[in-house]
Amino acid sequence: MSKATTLLLFLFFTLLLLTTSLSKDLCHKDDKKALLKIKKSLSNPYNNIISWEPKEDCCTWFNVDCGDATVNHRVTSLHISDDQISAQIPPEVGDLPYLQTLIFRKLSNLTGPIQPTIAKLKYLRFLRLSWTNLTGPIPDFFSQLKNLEYIDLSYNDLSGSIPTSLALLPKLEYLELSRNKLTGPIPELFGSFPGKAPDLFLSHNQLTGSIPKSLGKLDFYRIDLSRNKLKGDASMLFGTNKKTWTIDLSRNMFQFDISKVKVAKTVNLLDLNHNGITGSIPVQWTELSLQTFNVSYNRLCGPIPKGGELQRDGAYAYLHNKCTIPESFGSFPGEVPYLILSHNQLSGSIPKSLGNLDFNRIDFSRNKLSGDASMLFGANKTTFSIDLSRNMFQFDLSRVVLPESLGVLDLNHNGITGSIPVQWTEYSLQFLNVSYNGLCGPIPTGGSLQKFDSYTYFHNKCLCGAPLDSSCK
Repeated sequence: MSKATTLLLFLFFTLLLLTTSLSKDLCHKDDKKALLKIKKSLSNPYNNIISWEPKEDCCTWFNVDCGDATVNHRVTSLHISDDQISAQIPPEVGDLPYLQTLIFRKLSNLTGPIQPTIAKLKYLRFLRLSWTNLTGPIPDFFSQLKNLEYIDLSYNDLSGSIPTSLALLPKLEYLELSRNKLTGPIPELFGSFPGKAPDLFLSHNQLTGSIPKSLGKLDFYRIDLSRNKLKGDASMLFGTNKKTWTIDLSRNMFQFDISKVKVAKTVNLLDLNHNGITGSIPVQWTELSLQTFNVSYNRLCGPIPKGGELQRDGAYAYLHNKCTIPESFGSFPGEVPYLILSHNQLSGSIPKSLGNLDFNRIDFSRNKLSGDASMLFGANKTTFSIDLSRNMFQFDLSRVVLPESLGVLDLNHNGITGSIPVQWTEYSLQFLNVSYNGLCGPIPTGGSLQKFDSYTYFHNKCLCGAPLDSSCK
């Protein structure tokens, strides 16, 4: 046999072996069997799932990944999302014993409980069952899955209490239970996770009670307890020795004194709005590099410390608190189109520096503010609405020049004196109320001042002229 023939035969058998090797189905037969049952269980499978063909290697199927030779190419990942399936989680997911990642996401017609056969997946590390319509409780069997690092059960209709057993997972790094219907307290054992503190997201539920003091021992990178019914002290979550990045406690019923709370310099987002928090904002907070900050709708008092990022989010970050309007409100670095501080118990004078700003709308109504407010007006401004009603402001109205843009002006129930300027007839006011003040003199004729009802001018010291019944002498 010639060398050429020998070489050709060698190449032929090599190619034959290579072809045989390439055509070999890497997918384990038991895994393929389980996957085909899963496909059958998911009613109306569209898109990628329908392409699962029995004659093809399941390791090449969309949304399926297999491991390498060390696990005999067993299926390690199943990801089903954004599909039109109508079903419950198939029990056959528990027949994929080497599964490390399981995702059912954005499946609005996926219903029923969390499948109990998931408890068989001893290698599972990543579990995401989110944006579906799963119901029932969070099962206790998760604590048996000792390799779990990531759990996301958000955007479902899960109910009942949070299982204490979740705190027994030694490798847990991320726990997302937001936007369900969970009730009861945060488990006491959540203050003693065996590993590092996981990112903890419990927002938009119906959790009640105080948070465990033991949570203060942990260094959470991200913690979100917002939009629940939690109460009591939460100050233990803070500390300069921590590495926390985000803290959201908004829309609860927390009550604690913020004055001595020191926040880690790593904090990027701090949201405490809509609680019952008291005290004043610490000067130490000027050292923080905050990108998002909100302490509105609390009972804070005192000045807002100057410096750092405390002015970057504008007035909205501080609205509806208990005491005085801070001097720093006159020096917001960006545009402040609206400033709404109505229906509080604010007292004292308003900062003169507010006169430097051009508000589109300003509402200080129903407080206990006093002194001068004339600096808020001016011909060079573009203000549309000013409401200073039901305070104790005292200033002479006679020389107040209004912005031409002004459409709404409410000054009722104050101690304002002087007379209504003739120049006001030039404005196209849509609403005006100067009743219950100390104004005198004739109401200027012309413009829109007579189109308003008489109650606009009631109970002043000596105003006269139409539309009032009292004529000017």
